[in-house]
Amino acid sequence: MKLSTLEFDVIQLKHRDYQILHDKYKRPKYEIIINITKDWDSLVGGNVFYVNGSGDYLELPGIGNVITITKTSILRHFIKYINFYADKDKRVLLLAKIF
Repeated sequence: MKLSTLEFDVIQLKHRDYQILHDKYKRPKYEIIINITKDWDSLVGGNVFYVNGSGDYLELPGIGNVITITKTSILRHFIKYINFYADKDKRVLLLAKIF
């Protein structure tokens, strides 16, 4: 039986934060994102996008208490810039990567 490697991160986002798309990191087989932010207005930014490299994308909703499981062998994610409308609000995501 082959065991998988797990990585866990807590991502806390505020005004001016974003995450760029990286080509040079090891892609996990799956990513699990748990959005623990109560409510998040998508107009503020900070939205998570999955892209496949051919122009197709999927935007994860900013709804609180949502778990998203994504097969990421061909997908990568980035987080859009959070603009000034966020004020002092923060978005918190728990990210688990399964290799």
